[in-house]
Amino acid sequence: MERCEQGAAVYLRRNGQLLVLAQSRASNGLLGGHGKFAKLQIDETDEAIGAALRARLEDRKPGFYHPHMHREKEAFQAVMAEYRKDRGVESDKAFFKGTRIVSVSVYADRIEFRSADNTGPTAPWIEDPPPLQIAPVASDLELGSALRRALDVAKA
Repeated sequence: MERCEQGAAVYLRRNGQLLVLAQSRASNGLLGGHGKFAKLQIDETDEAIGAALRARLEDRKPGFYHPHMHREKEAFQAVMAEYRKDRGVESDKAFFKGTRIVSVSVYADRIEFRSADNTGPTAPWIEDPPPLQIAPVASDLELGSALRRALDVAKA
């Protein structure tokens, strides 16, 4: 099975705020977020959204230290507290309630957008829609447009 080594996590909040976080394969073997969130509004142009997404996709930190959530619980909680602070929320539960999520994965021959919706009563992992795919050489406009389509799928 092909493994993604880099990507981004995209969160659309109810207030229209769009948060984008870079992801790389971490020291613990998992794909993990790193750095600060890019913060935009959903009504910005597709090109502006695509440029922010591209910047996070190009922010590669393979092998960066990310504590394991069970074996290094204290260090993991500290990392998560920093993410909550950057997102401006008190708890993950409050953040994820009503948030549309798109995971963006970069492969050699494609970029995939996988959608999930946390706004409804059903869990997002029950039925994932098929991923939207674009070429890895896509322009900022194409990246932003694909992300917007994936976010629309997340709310459908």
